[in-house]
Amino acid sequence: LQQCAELVVRHLDVAFARVWTLNDTSQTLELEASAGCYTHLDGPHSRIRLGQYKIGLIAKEKKPHLTNKVQTDARVSDKEWAAREGMVAFAGYPLLLEGRVLGVLAMFGRRPLPEDILTGLGSVADSLALGIERKRAQAALAESEARFSAAFQASPILIAIGRLSDERFVLVNDAFANWTGYAREEILGRNSTEFSIWESREERDAVWADLRRNGSIRERECRLRNRSGKQNTMLMSFQVIQLN
Repeated sequence: LQQCAELVVRHLDVAFARVWTLNDTSQTLELEASAGCYTHLDGPHSRIRLGQYKIGLIAKEKKPHLTNKVQTDARVSDKEWAAREGMVAFAGYPLLLEGRVLGVLAMFGRRPLPEDILTGLGSVADSLALGIERKRAQAALAESEARFSAAFQASPILIAIGRLSDERFVLVNDAFANWTGYAREEILGRNSTEFSIWESREERDAVWADLRRNGSIRERECRLRNRSGKQNTMLMSFQVIQLN
């Protein structure tokens, strides 16, 4: 976002440009990037409520705003600042994705901006919105994967993930590896027939057939044995999941 703000200043020759993103929980626009004659991210405009000031109105109304009369524009709250800094133009554009507001891109200039600048800003805003959504999705995925990994490895329940295509293990937790008596490196990439984990090959094949047919199996009694030959009857559940 900072690089985008810097590029806007450079190519559109404006005094400064800023990008806010919307915090859905607090319904507040948070300043994420600032380039040009102002680069600080603190101050009274670092957090703007939805509908507050011209930036908040752009987000609330989901409409762009362009004016070349900043010093008399009703939406400009600090006209004395605008006069003192020689600002004459303002352009702001909502960052929208499928009708949802993700933030606002805005800039001030010391010379008038052409009307068609909003067309160009529309393309920039669309790209920014997509980028913000992608980053948020990546962060959410990383958080979800971290939670899954922690729960998976810490669980005392034996858990394993195998490919449906060739029945080979792709992931096992510590409890599973400890019970079987095999190191994780010995298990991954191989299937259970290579370890003779199942007491009955027919029982194993029936499980895979039912899983492919129904997508899940709940609490089925299965007879398994570990590396030392110890046999156990276990209550097992299976579920087909989609990875990646």
